[in-house]
Amino acid sequence: MILIPRSARPTTAAGLVNCAEAIIDRLDDSADPLGADGWETMDAYAKVDHYVRAGDDTVADPEGCYLAQTDAAFLDAVAKHHPDATIFLNVRRFKSWLAAVDRWTAERHEPHPGGLRGHLAACGFPGLAAGVGGREADMLAWFESHKARIRTYAREHPSLTLVEVDVEDPGAGAQLAAATGLPDVCWVPPTKDD
Repeated sequence: MILIPRSARPTTAAGLVNCAEAIIDRLDDSADPLGADGWETMDAYAKVDHYVRAGDDTVADPEGCYLAQTDAAFLDAVAKHHPDATIFLNVRRFKSWLAAVDRWTAERHEPHPGGLRGHLAACGFPGLAAGVGGREADMLAWFESHKARIRTYAREHPSLTLVEVDVEDPGAGAQLAAATGLPDVCWVPPTKDD
């Protein structure tokens, strides 16, 4: 997870706390999922997923899978505790997204021998049942359903602000700068490996 302090200097929480585990623990206690100790100075939270190798007994989810952005309880808690939050929905063309997923092979995505797609298919998320995802049509349906779910959620919670950014658009940096106040030089477009 990347935490953006109010000073706008990105720092990582890696090695300090597993952010997804902290979020899960706080949801279990009906607390602010983004209110872990030390997080109060942060303005942005990103990469709140959690993947681990099989057999790692330190994870909250025995399957080693957690994507906060797909968890209705997480979204509800954000809306409750941060009613004026801005949610960023990063989008891109499906074919390039799927190509990026498939490039994360087992060598790059160690938690699962099937790479990132294998891990996503094994986990089971809203709109993508466990064991589904081997076919392109399965992944397209999940890809589209996730975007629709986030858009619907934002409409149903009008105090939240939804900023949808096409990460492949040359104007994405300017759009993010306008939404955050951070300079557009902070935006690095995806490469062929992303």
